[in-house]
Amino acid sequence: MGLAPDGGLFIPETFPQIDTQNVNSPADVLKPFFSDDPLLDHLEGICEEAFNFDFPLVELDENLSVLELFHGPTSAFKDFGARFL
Repeated sequence: MGLAPDGGLFIPETFPQIDTQNVNSPADVLKPFFSDDPLLDHLEGICEEAFNFDFPLVELDENLSVLELFHGPTSAFKDFGARFL
C-alpha cells in the first residue's frame, strides 16, 4: 500500500525510546519498527547497502539527539528515505 487508509502517510502509533549510546547502525534505530516484519532478518544488509555514507547523530543535550539528513550522496534528506525503500 502506498498510502494509509486516510490517504496520508503511514506513521507509527507509538515511537520507541532508543538509547543513543547503543546505536551503531541505522538498523539499530529501525529494528523496533520491524519487530514482527519478515524483513527483520534482512534489515542489517538492507541498511548497509542503502546507507553507505556517514550519518552523524548529533547530541543537542543529554536528552535530545538529531540525525543530520544532508550527509548522503545528493546532500538531501531523500538519501535516507528513498535509498532505504
